[in-house]
Amino acid sequence: EGKESSTYAFALAVRARVYATLDHPDIGRPMAEEAFAIEGRVKHDLGDYITVAEGLHSVCQVQSDQLCEEKTLKGELEAIHAAPAQGHPYLLPTLLGLISSHSFRKETALARPYVEELEALAAKEETTTYNWSTAEHTLSLYYVDATDFAKGYEHAKKSVEMGAVLHGADSQLDSSAISNLGWLEMALGHSEDALKTYARVMGMYLRRWGADHSR
Repeated sequence: EGKESSTYAFALAVRARVYATLDHPDIGRPMAEEAFAIEGRVKHDLGDYITVAEGLHSVCQVQSDQLCEEKTLKGELEAIHAAPAQGHPYLLPTLLGLISSHSFRKETALARPYVEELEALAAKEETTTYNWSTAEHTLSLYYVDATDFAKGYEHAKKSVEMGAVLHGADSQLDSSAISNLGWLEMALGHSEDALKTYARVMGMYLRRWGADHSR
């Protein structure tokens, strides 16, 4: 099909991800950039476009290039919005990626539109799954950065409750979410609840790492 095709772009993106996985993102980056540019020009299948964009995104992650990550995620979101029926399965992880990217740089105002879209999506179709538990935790961290601790607490509580259903009580998979809940309880002045939550988290770490571990 030639070099100006989705097939070529797809193959380049996969190759770029391999180089990123092998810790050679400098080799993979030009391939990923070329693949992303090609896929943006051709009449693409949405699944192919997402795969190619994720190729560049993964390389940028290894290079800690936040602006590049944001560029690819924005491209994905535009494509998803243009084809909502096809794009719906990709919407949640793309919104999470954009919120996390802006939160990492403490850009709460820039993250806000994606937060609002995610909350609207949650109101319609949130279920107790790993992805939605992660979404609630991500929203909680956003509201911590925005210093809206009451909203942060609401989302933290949901994340912890979902984690308990999915993984059982006090699973190590939920230790960050539970610790975040304790921080928010303290921030809201609920000292007794916070101390109980912190004791719970310390017990989890002790069971995992042992009493002599530096953590």
